Amino acid sequence: MSYKSLGRRKGLKTKFLCLLTVLTVMIGSMPMTALGLTQAEADKMRKELDAKIADLQTQYNTALQNQEDAQGQIVIIEESIQTLEEQQAVINDQIAQLDTTIQEYDRQLQELDGKVQATQQEIDGLNARITQLETDLSAKEAQVDDTYEVFMQRMRVLYMSGEVSSLTMFFNSGDFADYLYQAEVKQRLAEQDKQLVDTLRTQIEEMNATKADIETSKQTLSAKMDELQAARGEQQDKKNQVQAEKAKQVEAKQALDSNVAELANLRSEQQAKVEYAQRQQAKAQQGISAAQEEKSSIQVTEQGKDENPVVPPVDEDPSAMNFIWPVPGYDRPSNISSPYGNRVIFGRLEFHSGIDIAGYGDYGHIAGKTIVAAEDGVVTIAKNDGQWNYGWGNYVSIDHGINSADGKRYETFYGHTQTVLVSVGQYVTKGTPIALVGTTGNSTGYHLHFEVRANNQYQNPMNYVHTR
Repeated sequence: MSYKSLGRRKGLKTKFLCLLTVLTVMIGSMPMTALGLTQAEADKMRKELDAKIADLQTQYNTALQNQEDAQGQIVIIEESIQTLEEQQAVINDQIAQLDTTIQEYDRQLQELDGKVQATQQEIDGLNARITQLETDLSAKEAQVDDTYEVFMQRMRVLYMSGEVSSLTMFFNSGDFADYLYQAEVKQRLAEQDKQLVDTLRTQIEEMNATKADIETSKQTLSAKMDELQAARGEQQDKKNQVQAEKAKQVEAKQALDSNVAELANLRSEQQAKVEYAQRQQAKAQQGISAAQEEKSSIQVTEQGKDENPVVPPVDEDPSAMNFIWPVPGYDRPSNISSPYGNRVIFGRLEFHSGIDIAGYGDYGHIAGKTIVAAEDGVVTIAKNDGQWNYGWGNYVSIDHGINSADGKRYETFYGHTQTVLVSVGQYVTKGTPIALVGTTGNSTGYHLHFEVRANNQYQNPMNYVHTR
C-alpha cells in the first residue's frame, strides 16, 4: 500500500472519529426520554405528566385565588383605615378647638382670680380700718364717759353746796375785781365743760358715720366678691364640661388609634398571605414549566414514532391579547429559524411548542440582543443559575393574568437566554427588557425560543405576534 493511500485512510479515520465524537456529544445532550421509547411509553409518560401538570395547575389556581382574596381583603382594610384616619383628623380638630376653649376659660378664670384677690385686699383693708375705728371709738367713748363723770361730779358738788348767787360772791370777794374774776371763771368752767362734751360727742358721731360708710363699702365689696365667686364658679363649671368633652374625644381617638393599629396588623397578615400565595404560584409554575419541558422533550424511536402527532388547538380568539415581538428588530420572516408545530429533529418527528427567533442566517448576529416582555404581567420563573439540564437553559416565564375578552389565562415563555434580567414576583410592563438572547440549554445556536400558552395549552405565537 502506498503512503498516499495510507494517508487517505488515516484522514478518513480521523474524520470518522470526529463525526463519532460529534454524534456522541449530540446524543449525550438529548433528554433521556428521547432514547428507547415506544409510542405507548411516550403516551403513558405524557399522560402522567398531564396529570401532574393538572395537579400543579390546581395548586397554582388555588394560590392565585388565595392571593386575590388576600388582596381584596387588603383593599377593604385600606378603605377602613382611610375612613378611620379621616375620623382621627376630625377628632384631632375637635380636640384642638376644645384646647383653645379651655385656654380661654383658664384666661378668664385667671382674670377673675385677680379681681377676687384685689376685692379681697380691699375688704381686708376696710376690715382693718373698721378695727382701728372701733379701737379709736372705744377710746373716745371712754374719754367722753370720764369727762361726763367729772362734769356730773362737779354738778353734784354745786348742787350739794347750793347755788352761789352773784350777791354772795360779791360780798365774799375781797374787792370788786375779785368778784368779776370769780364770775368769769365760773362761766368759763361751765362753757369749757360743755364745749368738751360737745366736741367728744361730735367726734363720736363722725366716727360712727365713718364706720357706717365703711360697713356699707364692705357690704358692697362683699356683694361684689359673691358675684365674682359666682362668675368664677360658672367659668370653672364650663371649663370642667369642656375638659370632660375633651376626655371623651381623647378616649374616642385612642379607640380609633387602637383600631387603626389592629387593621395595620391585619393588613400585614394579608400582605404576608399575598406573598406566600405568590411564592406558591411561582413554585407551582416552575413545576408546570418543568413538567411541560419534560413532556416536550419526550420522543419515540424510529420504530415507534407517530407520523401524525397531535398539535394542540390554536386559541379561538388570537386578538384577545396584544403581544409585541419579543426581540425588537428581529421580526422578519427570515428571523424565524423554526416555526410552531411538527418538525423533524435528528431524523425524528417532534412537536415544536413555540417559534425560534434567530439572526439572518448567522446565529451569532442576534447574540446578546435584548428580549422584552410581550405584554404586561408578573414574572413567575426567572431561571438564571446555569443548571440547564439540556432543556430551555436560562429562561423566563411571565403570567399575563386572565384576559377579560375570553376569560383565559395567558403566559409567555422565553428560552435559551444568555442572561435573565428580572426576578420572580416582579411586575413588568410591555416592552420591559427581561433577558438577553443566548444559546443555553439544548440549543444549536443563538436564538430565542418563544412560546404562548392559554390556560396552559400551547398556542401558535404567530397568531399573536407578526413579522414585517
